[in-house]
Amino acid sequence: MFWPLGHLLSAQFGWRYALFWYAAIAVTTIPLNCFISDKSYWVWPDRAPIRSTQPLASTRRDVLICGIIYALATTGANCLNAGMSAHMIPVLIGLGLGVSTAVWITTMRGIGQSAARLCEIMFGRRVDPLEWVAPSPADNQAEILRSKKMLDKYSAYVGAEPYFTLVRQALGELVDGEHFFDVVAGDISYEVRYDLGWPLVVRGRAELMNQFQGYVGSIRLRSADGLIVNKADNGRVVVIEYDVHGTILATGASYENRFCSIIELENRKIARWRDYMDSHAAWTALTAKKN
Repeated sequence: MFWPLGHLLSAQFGWRYALFWYAAIAVTTIPLNCFISDKSYWVWPDRAPIRSTQPLASTRRDVLICGIIYALATTGANCLNAGMSAHMIPVLIGLGLGVSTAVWITTMRGIGQSAARLCEIMFGRRVDPLEWVAPSPADNQAEILRSKKMLDKYSAYVGAEPYFTLVRQALGELVDGEHFFDVVAGDISYEVRYDLGWPLVVRGRAELMNQFQGYVGSIRLRSADGLIVNKADNGRVVVIEYDVHGTILATGASYENRFCSIIELENRKIARWRDYMDSHAAWTALTAKKN
């Protein structure tokens, strides 16, 4: 509707007067935007809440690439939109149409946009915005049950769960299994390049689980973050960098550390693991006096 209105105002009063009224109309929309509810969609009473999902862009590099792609796509779309708004009428006139006809044809673009928004308000309020990308309620329930069973199965290791979750996220579709211990090969070789009480080499899944029982008996992690993932040899080698944050249970001292782990995969399982960390940070936390 603003194409013919703007054309009429410009023809009758000049472009400065037309721009003044456009600005005034824009100002009047401010109160309308302030009253927009943040609960803009309807949720069916019998619909299970949609679970939050892990973002597909899990590393800083992935986030940066996705951000650049989004910025370029948005910039291109806005440039195209601005170009159509500024030049569509002259282009149509250049094709031989009269001024009035060109204006009315161009108006249809705005009418189409307004009609689409009206349909969104009328019918879209009953559609959850994540409905097409999130699992169905049945899938959610199944996922909840699987997660509960997994937590029950490995409840003795809950103190290291942030670490397990981060590693599983880093490996993604390269391995099979839900929990860290599910993606570990039975004959894994787990090597650490530091000597602070943990064996330099642990062989076998059973022994690794036994060592982690001792770990969670002395350290409780509250979070793990700062994940950086690099893949080599067609995904058969994965290098991850990450931070962990927790507490030394015996003293209550804060435990903050940084790690770099080199993971070798065979048959979609972790076959070999080589671990590096900030040994000084670990030693400082382990030797701190009791709070």
